[in-house]
Amino acid sequence: DSCATDVGLMSRGQLQELLSACAQLRGELLLSQHAPETAARLAKEAGEALALAQRVGHAHGTALAQEMLATGNVFSRTAAEQEQPQGDAEAFWKAQEEMLLASQQGAKQYGDVPLALRTLESLANIYRITNQLPNEIKVTELMSVIVGDQKSTKHAAALFGVYSRAVDVMKENCAATQFQSEAFLEFSFKAWQEIRWVEQHLPESEFRLFAQQYKRPIFQTCIYVGETLANPLVLGDDRPENARTGAQAFDTALRVAELTSDPDYVTVAQVHRIRAFYGRCKESERAEMERALQLLLEAKPSSDDVATLLADITAQKARFPQDNKL
Repeated sequence: DSCATDVGLMSRGQLQELLSACAQLRGELLLSQHAPETAARLAKEAGEALALAQRVGHAHGTALAQEMLATGNVFSRTAAEQEQPQGDAEAFWKAQEEMLLASQQGAKQYGDVPLALRTLESLANIYRITNQLPNEIKVTELMSVIVGDQKSTKHAAALFGVYSRAVDVMKENCAATQFQSEAFLEFSFKAWQEIRWVEQHLPESEFRLFAQQYKRPIFQTCIYVGETLANPLVLGDDRPENARTGAQAFDTALRVAELTSDPDYVTVAQVHRIRAFYGRCKESERAEMERALQLLLEAKPSSDDVATLLADITAQKARFPQDNKL
């Protein structure tokens, strides 16, 4: 009995050493631009750790090894795919998904929050690679629920990324008249909420980096939300707070344009904001908007949007002198 106990303790010690080595390899992998040789070593040693954990009946060690084995496998496969297409893709990705789901159950059982987050992040990566956007959204949202008040820019950016891609998919698959569908609105506003979270929690220098990385989707989201909330006919709701949030969205669009030094985006943001709010403003505010448009026009923008809007305003004034609303 004492010999069996000693062997068990030795095996558990070996397992701990293997898991520690795998954790180090995993860290190196994430810092080495997914070096194929590091991924292969991680997969090999994690496989050994998994076999040992299962042999000694160490359930938590099994869950830890499963996550690291799947990580090594995924990075190895991704690197190989860049060289040439690999066979049995569906079976491979399904096997990694099942292994990560098993690891996630172990993380839940032992209250291992870091492991739970790693498995969800790896699952999100698999779902992104295999174009399973609904599942990717689900696990990304679950990560945000788990971190709770400890939410970071990384989590907000991940949520924004999946929401904005959901919007892009709907743009590609739907007619323009369906852009006001419930799902399109839902994901657009969810994306906007993540933009606001980042904007409110990051200093200017870090928000600039975020804006540079996600410039186009941030800008498009802000313009869409701004126009939607500025037009009470879209939502059937003319509450003042909607207009205020719409104005915030346009402000963020303009801020992103300025932080990324894009004069075309500056012009687009100004034109969309003025077109959306001109009819809701006092005469003095309208005059200020018209002066802003004239200044934009003097800068010789690349599009005709500014000139078109000014012409529309002039025509509307002539047609309805008592009500200069667009």
